[in-house]
Amino acid sequence: MATEDELLVFGRKVSNTYREVSPEYTSLQITQDDGNYDYTVLVDTRLVGELRNFKWYFQSTNPKVRYTATALNVGTTKRLEYLGIPITSNTLLLHRLIAFLAELPHPEGCGTVDHISRNTDDNRVVNLRWATRALQSFNTAKHAQRKEPIADEIPHPLPKYMNFRENEPYGKKVEGKERMCRSFFRIEGHPAQRGKRWATTKSNKVSNIDKYRVAIRKLNELNEIVISDPEENLRAQLELEFKTLLEA
Repeated sequence: MATEDELLVFGRKVSNTYREVSPEYTSLQITQDDGNYDYTVLVDTRLVGELRNFKWYFQSTNPKVRYTATALNVGTTKRLEYLGIPITSNTLLLHRLIAFLAELPHPEGCGTVDHISRNTDDNRVVNLRWATRALQSFNTAKHAQRKEPIADEIPHPLPKYMNFRENEPYGKKVEGKERMCRSFFRIEGHPAQRGKRWATTKSNKVSNIDKYRVAIRKLNELNEIVISDPEENLRAQLELEFKTLLEA
């Protein structure tokens, strides 16, 4: 049986519809802006009582944030503060709240919550874990690429895992003087890097084409390292479960 909550959030008409798809899991349909945004996420049924204290909406201005909430009452906010769950500007991230409520193991240095299957719509406890930013970067399927070509001599688009940082300021800022800038290539997210990053020299004495050639050699070295992905089967299993539950 589906139950619907409707409210105005920041001037938006938002509807949250909960439907139990199995004894363990419940789907949460988030509809807003007269249907322009309509998303369905999966959560643990045992946490629905807590989640309904909030109005969940899709953060269209920042797709990386995805689902955020506004507390419905002061009491709920104070309770979360008592539990040690941080709230910024009276908003909260769905997956972070679930990680806190489920009391997931929280190793030191892990300040972000990672979706193991890389599917941000799957917010089941089994699909979440506290992680470092390096692990978050490692567990990412796609990497943003520069839209515009860098130079005629450099192929466009750049190979996967490689990006170009242009006119990055460096050094101390001195009043009345413009900061020096430099450009470089970076390789990140490659399975063989295990969460680490690599970058070319940033020196302005080296041309961008020479930096690119060095970056290509490094990328080829990484590509020759055969790395098995220990979580590949787990991600596939979680994604299959997610799709099967939503089709129920």
